Amino acid sequence: MKTKYISVKGHPHIYYYHNDKNKLYRARQKKTINGQVLDFVKNGFSTIKEAETWLNKQISEANDLNITDPTKFTVKSYWRLYYKEKIGSGDWTADSTAQMERVFRLHILPRFGNTKLREVNRMSYRAYLNELRNTKKEDSTPKYSKAMLGNIHKALSALINDAIYNGILISNPLKQIELRSQKQARSKQISHAEYNKVLSWATDNLNGIKLAMFLLPTMGMRHGEVMGVMFKSVEEKSDGTMYLHITRARTQNAPQGKSTKNVYSVRRIKVFPSCAAVLREALRISRLRYKNNNRLPSPDDFIFVSEKARPYDYSRLTYLYRDVSKATGVHVYPHLFRHAFATFANEMRGELNPRDVSNYLGHKNISMTDQYNAGTDEGKDKVIDLMESEVFRKKA
Repeated sequence: MKTKYISVKGHPHIYYYHNDKNKLYRARQKKTINGQVLDFVKNGFSTIKEAETWLNKQISEANDLNITDPTKFTVKSYWRLYYKEKIGSGDWTADSTAQMERVFRLHILPRFGNTKLREVNRMSYRAYLNELRNTKKEDSTPKYSKAMLGNIHKALSALINDAIYNGILISNPLKQIELRSQKQARSKQISHAEYNKVLSWATDNLNGIKLAMFLLPTMGMRHGEVMGVMFKSVEEKSDGTMYLHITRARTQNAPQGKSTKNVYSVRRIKVFPSCAAVLREALRISRLRYKNNNRLPSPDDFIFVSEKARPYDYSRLTYLYRDVSKATGVHVYPHLFRHAFATFANEMRGELNPRDVSNYLGHKNISMTDQYNAGTDEGKDKVIDLMESEVFRKKA
């Protein structure tokens, strides 16, 4: 039977109809944009407002994507064009897409969305950054970190640079703006004493899968790489030596896994002998969990799973580290241990080849590994001790 659509009075282009005793709404409007007749139509809305909102959005986006006069582009209209092109070309990963969507939705579009692209200026933008710098949380601490301000700045700058490339703009008014924040940056330094305290507590109080998850970042692995370890990732030699093949990463926006950060991140790393037994036990527990849920794990299945044999959420490792931080009084997080690995390896430069350390971490350049070297308080003390013994005492 053909569905009968009835016009809703006072709401042009909106119709109602009945389907299995439910009253639903339909939006439909034909509109000519730049000489092209477009038909916007969709069924299944629960309310008139939902139908009208969808229709208005579709027409607005169509107008934005068909702008021929460069002077008419607003930040919002160019964002839609830019977004569509990036998604279509596959330039953005799932994580990049989610971050750009979030930054534009929460920060850039509410403030600059209706501003003409050519009218975005340095003064108004700096005023906006100052507002963010001075925004406080309920406990009166700064709300936005320098990293967050950097994400906003990079996102809007990328949009403007794309407009320059496409001949819409001539120059970028946001160049060389210094980013500062009242929020203290998260420390990337941990002393040997703190490191050992945390490690000792973890090995005494964690076990099985939790302990394995906690220990892998101490080998310099990224958060996503830890969560992306699969059964086929593990290679064990006859003498008990264990290696991990890092080929996949799981993130908040790619829970099923994705390729590693770059080609240099694909690597084979040796597992600390002290961690091998822990990982072996985690493998045993993981297989048992799959079995208890009537499944045999395949080589492509993830190791770190719940009692129901479901891969742990990406944030599970973050919460695990928070629990350890609370118990030990030492603030730690997964990426801090990656920095610690680079820092402690740097202290042994006489014994280790910096290129080997860089390759182990999956860095393209040794310079990146050097940036990860945060130094330690013990190292600073060693500097003055050596300076005194090798320079000042000799001079005296």
